[in-house]
Amino acid sequence: MKHLICIGIDNAIGLIPLGACITGAKQFEEWGKSQGYTTHLFTDEANNVSQTDIFNQINTIVDARNCEQLIIFFSGHGMLKSPSQEIWLLSNASINPNESVNLTASIDYARTSSIPYIVFISDACRVLPSEIQLTGNGSVIFPIKEDNNGDCAIDVLYATRPGSPAFEQSSKINSKRFGLFTQSLIEILNGNYPELIRSNTVNDYLTSYYDNHTLSIDRSYKSLPSGNWHIDTINSETLIKNLVSKKAREIKISLKQSPDLIIQYQNPKPSLAVFDDESAKNLLLATSTSIRQVKSTDRTLLDGVNNKLNAGLSIEETSNRSFKSILNNFVEVPFNTYNLKSSLLNKSELIFDSKFDIPQDFSTGLVISGANVEDILMNGTREVSRNGNVTNVNIQSTSNSQTALIKLVRGYSIPVAIIENFIGELVFDNDRLLTINYSPSKNSHRYEYFRSNESRINFVRAFIASAANYGFNYSRTFANTFDNNGQMNYTSAGNYLRQEKSIDPSLGLYATYAYKQEGRDKDIKSVYRYMQHDGDFDLFDVAMLADELAVTNRLVTPFCPMIAMGWAYRNKFEDYLNPIVKEASLHLVPSLWTTFNKRGTAIIEQHFNQ
Repeated sequence: MKHLICIGIDNAIGLIPLGACITGAKQFEEWGKSQGYTTHLFTDEANNVSQTDIFNQINTIVDARNCEQLIIFFSGHGMLKSPSQEIWLLSNASINPNESVNLTASIDYARTSSIPYIVFISDACRVLPSEIQLTGNGSVIFPIKEDNNGDCAIDVLYATRPGSPAFEQSSKINSKRFGLFTQSLIEILNGNYPELIRSNTVNDYLTSYYDNHTLSIDRSYKSLPSGNWHIDTINSETLIKNLVSKKAREIKISLKQSPDLIIQYQNPKPSLAVFDDESAKNLLLATSTSIRQVKSTDRTLLDGVNNKLNAGLSIEETSNRSFKSILNNFVEVPFNTYNLKSSLLNKSELIFDSKFDIPQDFSTGLVISGANVEDILMNGTREVSRNGNVTNVNIQSTSNSQTALIKLVRGYSIPVAIIENFIGELVFDNDRLLTINYSPSKNSHRYEYFRSNESRINFVRAFIASAANYGFNYSRTFANTFDNNGQMNYTSAGNYLRQEKSIDPSLGLYATYAYKQEGRDKDIKSVYRYMQHDGDFDLFDVAMLADELAVTNRLVTPFCPMIAMGWAYRNKFEDYLNPIVKEASLHLVPSLWTTFNKRGTAIIEQHFNQ
């Protein structure tokens, strides 16, 4: 059984009306029926679309336990609660936070559905909301099931990159409007580009297997001996990006839209569309499109970085060099062709070049640069000093909470873990927290190793933190690849990040989120166990993602997720939150790191006053 859920919402209450979402959902339903999918259409053409209706339908599919493939298509308003926390807005989302879809958590729940292959298609904007809008975390659309360790491959196709809008082709007549991403996918999946169509039985592409001229004279000169022709996400990736960009330029030369495709590499890859031999011949004869296969510069660059990083860097290679010069040395690609967000480099250099003059007598503490700090709240003894835009916090004794609340002049606040014998280094840019690193202090047995490898560790910190700030998928940052024989040649992002987690616990923090995005819960538990061995504390995020909050008898720090994406998994920890923290969590600012707005800060201060 193959199922297709199509959701199209043009007129969400209180939001700008759209014109192509219902049309796009209907087009996808029509395509699905032609491909043998059992389709389920949800649009606001006649009635509002509710989370309950979508959930019930997916729950029915999961409970039937006969679904081999599920595609969930959404066209409508979307937003980011944090760089990696995606939200779909349903009809009543602006007045009922439960009527939005927490896509991040839904993808996580989908992994336990026992459905072998799931594709999420999101033709929606991915912009950050203002702090006063839509503060809820949204609801999931998959049921909670026990993890049976079954394999579940998940692809996520976003219409645009994080922080960017998704465009529609305008028209006075709604029936003629279309979403650029939706239209591109429909064209590809209908077989309009036969260069993408291939067969596993002959291990060849349609355009190579048949000679178009000979086939036009004699349709029977050759046939596929067995099986069918297929279209999958891997072989379509480059064309999807190029086609959407082309359609955007055709509307306006300066208009840009670049899809963000998170594809799980498999061999063979499950197909989205299937054509018998006769249908494939018809497509080939009817189409003379030539695909311009353009190598993806950002993928090439990140692959090169991945290979170099895993080969290791010596101090000599990194000492006294800028982030840009090291990165340019990794790959033979001019950096000005790097088509990811241009400010990624700027943030990386800012983080990499941040020099902290940590007082020698600090055993445990914090060093904060680039922020206007009003106060540091904590339940222990500390001394605060300032030197220019750097705030030093010498923590002389700690309470059982071991959490510091960094309160900024503008009224926002950020909870930070205090880790004994570590110095937490916080890098801000215009009062926005970019990263938190933890370095061993001088009296730590880890200090000499850290000093010997400091430049290499700092490069990794800068690269990962910059990517995370723009919502990069960790797996893509350390890209999956196939070798020449079609076998998996994959270095997990989590595997790399965890290598230095005993030297910088924040890398273990990043690693667990990398594994969560990959659905590798066993590896999360492994990181948790090793971090337990390395110290006498549990980072909240790591313990939460490892499902250990209920059983740990150790100090948990801080009192809530440090990385904002953690709130997408609220069901894992809500029962253990202090009621004050629960109330304050309704007032979060969109950010990579958990950040309370003025109202949330006023509430959370009570937590320290008790």
